[in-house]
Amino acid sequence: DRTPIGPAFDGLPRSTPPSKLARLNLFRLFVPERPREFPAMRWARTTLRTVHLVGVAGLGGGFLYGAAPAVWLPYWWLAVATGAVMVALELWSTGLWLIQVRGLAVVVKLALIYWLLRAGDLQLPVLVVIIVISGVVSHAPADVRYFSILHRRRVDRL
Repeated sequence: DRTPIGPAFDGLPRSTPPSKLARLNLFRLFVPERPREFPAMRWARTTLRTVHLVGVAGLGGGFLYGAAPAVWLPYWWLAVATGAVMVALELWSTGLWLIQVRGLAVVVKLALIYWLLRAGDLQLPVLVVIIVISGVVSHAPADVRYFSILHRRRVDRL
């Protein structure tokens, strides 16, 4: 019996080819019906963001005051590590994050960070742009943060 099990397959005819079922399974691996969560997820996100801000503040201070890399490098690694964990957590929750404004903002900030490392005299303005993007997107209404440029509307789930 090839009857699919689970909400991802509701409404599919029994004759759906196995190859299509496999594609749906793979899609649902990255984009579940509902975002994945765990009991302390909100606190985990809050803690990660807070520690990330400490890293960004130390890194920003290093840039602003021309400190030696030995002074700001630990903050750099703190910001990188917490940022990577936050991205992994969002992607684990739902791959939709990548096509929503909130995920795209992170991709843009990563590109700007890459440029920041090579920007010479433009380091400070690039850093300010990264901080502005962070502040605007994180405090924007949910309709903005969850807006999908692919669908041209707010998308919470597919």
